Amino acid sequence: MSKKIVIPIITILTVAVFAMGLMLINEDEGINKLPVDQNTQFAQEVSEDFITGLFSANEDVLELCTGTVKRNIEKGMDSLPVYKVNEIITVPEFVSSDFATINTIVEYQREDESVDVEFYRFSLINENGDFLVYNLENNVAYGSNNTVDNIEVSNSGLIDAVDLYFKDISSGNLSGSATHLVGRARADHIRSYEFVSQAFTTMDIEFNDIEHSIVSNDMDRLAIVRSDYASGNSDISILSTLFKTSKGWKIYEIKQI
Repeated sequence: MSKKIVIPIITILTVAVFAMGLMLINEDEGINKLPVDQNTQFAQEVSEDFITGLFSANEDVLELCTGTVKRNIEKGMDSLPVYKVNEIITVPEFVSSDFATINTIVEYQREDESVDVEFYRFSLINENGDFLVYNLENNVAYGSNNTVDNIEVSNSGLIDAVDLYFKDISSGNLSGSATHLVGRARADHIRSYEFVSQAFTTMDIEFNDIEHSIVSNDMDRLAIVRSDYASGNSDISILSTLFKTSKGWKIYEIKQI
């Protein structure tokens, strides 16, 4: 007579629960991984489409935003300038099924065909399955791992961009110096144009023994150059943050240290 092996019911339940647990874990992993990737893609696409619509003054942009952002665009839609967008780079900062933060770099072309660059930080909320921009702010300059085929990232022209800027400034060619600037540096230059123009007519501004050195160029298309020079009895040091555009290195931000 064969012996029957009796397995306690608690053991059977334990094994069953454990097996079900493994199945649920694997199922959850499969469920979570795909939506996260999809959410990232959707959030990036909305950010790109928003920039394209905003810079072309297209009313369709209103379908991609909500809250204060939407109201502000609605109020200023008739006066929005139109720019040609050359490039959009999106870098996800945080993405979930309900919320996303996307950092964005935008290169665009102004009326005079000069290029300009802006760094934005998008906050998006998922409303009924669609990501909508509810907050948009200017961001600090940051590097990205994205490159463009027709842009070679190298030190070529990096020091020249800063040196030419200082040469134009020192000669009083303020309009010429603006061609080396984008983003915050360009905006600051325009705001202070009248003051600086007066300063050059009333003060002896000079850059003596100027030397440039690369502080950092390991952030792909972002670099920092230090400039040391003497002006009168003072030794001055400047840090210039540059971004590699389709038209070469341009200064995005200038800070004295």
